[in-house]
Amino acid sequence: MSGPALVWRHLDCGVGVGEIALIRGTPRTATVRARTPMMLYSLERRHFVPAVSGYASSAHEVETLMLDRLGAYTPGGGLAG
Repeated sequence: MSGPALVWRHLDCGVGVGEIALIRGTPRTATVRARTPMMLYSLERRHFVPAVSGYASSAHEVETLMLDRLGAYTPGGGLAG
């Protein structure tokens, strides 16, 4: 991580992270740090992509979420707008 840490978003239980990198096959767009003890589940790309792209409704939801997150992020820190 380069530069100071930036709190961009606080996530609630059950929220997923890393979907942009999994779908696009690119390096992750953020680093996540837990403030409290947590249980973490992970999926490899080879399992995640077919699970979400194999169904029109889930593919649409992931695309909407990804565009929302990318649209709210400005490189160099912070939220757009």
